[in-house]
Amino acid sequence: MITLRGLTKRYGERTAVNGLTLEIAPGKVTGFLGPNGAGKSTTMRMILGLDAPSEGSALIDGTPYSSLSHPLRKVGALLEAKAVHPSRSARNHLLAEAHTHGIPVSRVDQILGVVGLTEVARKRSGSFSLGMGQRLGIAGALLGDPEVLIFDEPVNGLDPDGVRWIRDLVRSLADDGRTVFISSHLMSEMQLIADQLVIIGKGELIAYAPMAELMANASGQSVRLRSPDPRGIEALAGRLAGDSVAIQRDNPFELGIRGVPPERIGDLCFELGIRVHELNPLGASLEQTYMELTAGSVEYGESNSLRATANHQKAQV
Repeated sequence: MITLRGLTKRYGERTAVNGLTLEIAPGKVTGFLGPNGAGKSTTMRMILGLDAPSEGSALIDGTPYSSLSHPLRKVGALLEAKAVHPSRSARNHLLAEAHTHGIPVSRVDQILGVVGLTEVARKRSGSFSLGMGQRLGIAGALLGDPEVLIFDEPVNGLDPDGVRWIRDLVRSLADDGRTVFISSHLMSEMQLIADQLVIIGKGELIAYAPMAELMANASGQSVRLRSPDPRGIEALAGRLAGDSVAIQRDNPFELGIRGVPPERIGDLCFELGIRVHELNPLGASLEQTYMELTAGSVEYGESNSLRATANHQKAQV
């Protein structure tokens, strides 16, 4: 279990992480989300003892990482896959880590097989592709058969087969009763693998809840309408236009509507005499939910002036 109690990190006058308090339980995949600059990497570094908290604590099963007698056997982490000596082979890199914890050579060879690097085990890691480097980093995290796994962007650089492999691996680790804490910007993957989510913005906790609960509480249901009547579509869009309604129109025969119940849309179509070929309620995506929750916490977003310039250029086309 990972326990954070009032975890805070300041750099001069800037507060990178502010008072995070939560417990990340075993047996679940906990996703860690937040905009760039939200404090995710700083939080993970404090959990792993790489940065000292300004206030509060980060504990692994009640113990600071720095006090663990055999940390690789308790916690496996992937923060930076390329943090490997480029002249050292994949096998020798893992052997060096194994020797520090009394891990047998057989375990090194076993893990190389698990991550699919057996055939390139004796090649210099500096010649590895980004995806192969990720696999080596994951091998290092798994080497000590730890109870707690921390992954930062583990699918970065992987091909589709590799992404599916990571998905299955993470799921199996959690099903085995381990604590799995994973950060990623790939919302579609996070929606597939996470049981619960921690979302932070500007260093503060925004949400900590099961995935299903967050999705159920997402504001506004999306509805897709398809009709052979483009004028009717136009009339419906006009009736629905408003601050609380989001409308997407990719072609004259389809309308994406968010913020209006499908029953209301059906009634309006009947009232306006619109022929309907499809009226399909769509569940909210994790991306939509995330964007809603973090709307006021984006530190490096598009500036108003840039957005205004882009809109002006579109208007001139």
